[in-house]
Amino acid sequence: MKKIKAIVLGAMLFAFSGASYAQLESSIYFNMLMPVGTFAKDAKMTNVVEGEVMGLNEIGKDAVFGIGGTYRAGYVFDINVGLIQPFIEATFSWNRISGASREKYEKYDARVPNYINIPVMLGISYSYPLSETLQPYGEFGVGYDMLFVGSEGKKGSNITDLRYTAGSALGWQIGGGVIIGKYFSAGISYFGYGRHKIRYSSKSEALAANQNALAMDNDGTVKKNVYRTLGTFAIRLGFHF
Repeated sequence: MKKIKAIVLGAMLFAFSGASYAQLESSIYFNMLMPVGTFAKDAKMTNVVEGEVMGLNEIGKDAVFGIGGTYRAGYVFDINVGLIQPFIEATFSWNRISGASREKYEKYDARVPNYINIPVMLGISYSYPLSETLQPYGEFGVGYDMLFVGSEGKKGSNITDLRYTAGSALGWQIGGGVIIGKYFSAGISYFGYGRHKIRYSSKSEALAANQNALAMDNDGTVKKNVYRTLGTFAIRLGFHF
């Protein structure tokens, strides 16, 4: 293990020792999101007196196409065999649920839950200029993602007014693409938002009887919380300055 650490440290020192310049760069990305896995799994809604809702059993699923934006800052180093950029970035991502589920809420004039993720990442990007206008890149980052789950059902109802609290989770991202010219890039990334804990908010006005129907475990006990592992692909258009 010590030998491996020494080799990695030596390689980093060698790379940075050959850096001919360092330049601060800021970037803004527009992201088109395509959820996958559990995040995109169809939700089985439960029919209660005032309509259909997900409840704790199904919340955190059924995400479809979303949009988002990223701000990134980092220093670009020329290491003679390409460019590397250690960076920090923050992303705002918004996902709606499927149209079929939204229609069930709208039928009863109820609130439709949506999902907001805010991952903050530290990472590194490597690019290699093939020409003055074409520069392929690859990148990787790790950090924490904060999840916010929208309320569902009728506001003020003592049956379907369901509100949720979610925490943060360790996340990561990996991606690649091409930088075109000096100021524009296009690529695709995968954001692993991590394993999030979701529970009913203390402000939820739903009756305990409904929570039994909407949060039943396999052994017949009522769940206190659920865990969802969330992830999404993102088509990213970047502007660099």
